[in-house]
Formats: sequence, C-alpha cells, structure tokens
Amino acid sequence: MKKSTYFSLGIFILLVLGGLFLALNSNDSSKEKYFSIDAKWFEFNPEEIRVKLGDQVTININNLDVTHGIVIPELGIKGNEVITFNANKKGEFLFYCNNFCGVGHKDMVGKIIIE
Repeated sequence: MKKSTYFSLGIFILLVLGGLFLALNSNDSSKEKYFSIDAKWFEFNPEEIRVKLGDQVTININNLDVTHGIVIPELGIKGNEVITFNANKKGEFLFYCNNFCGVGHKDMVGKIIIE
C-alpha cells in the first residue's frame, strides 16, 4: 500500500472515532416537551405533568369556559394561552390559575415535577 492510502485510512479512523466520542459524550440531553392542559372552573386537567431537567417545555392552556391561565411563582412563569420555558430547576412546583375565575379560584392548583 502507498503511504497516502495509510494516511487517508488513518484520517478516516480518527474522524469516525472523534464523531463517536462526541455523540456519546454530548451533554445536550434536553428535549422539547409539549403538553395541553384543559382549564375550566376550578380545575386543571391533567393536574400533574412531569419533565426532565433541561427539557424545553411548552404548555398550551385550553380555556374551556372563561380565561384562566397558569402561574408558577417559584419558576417566574406566567401565561394565559401558551407558556414556554426551560426546566432548569429540579423539584415539585405548584401552578395556579392566574386569572380570578370565581369562588373556587383558590382551589385551582396543579403540579409540575422536574426530575
């Protein structure tokens, strides 16, 4: 074999190994997560959602009767129709309706769990 063939083969092997190394050691394990939550007088459905740390989260809020919305005070998140955020803090966080919707407003609570 010619020296140039060995050289080309060596470069090819290095590129393959380098690509495998990068693919296996990538720290970007986040994913996009989409949820649809029905909001109606005094309840969210579903009441609980789970995501992984680092996920990009989008929640569509389907207001079935009046304008509700979601606020997650500990994460500084608030919206009426669509909220999008990065799940960058582990824990269990309560979310609430952010628009007064009647006598049971205070009971309108859900939970997001970031694992």
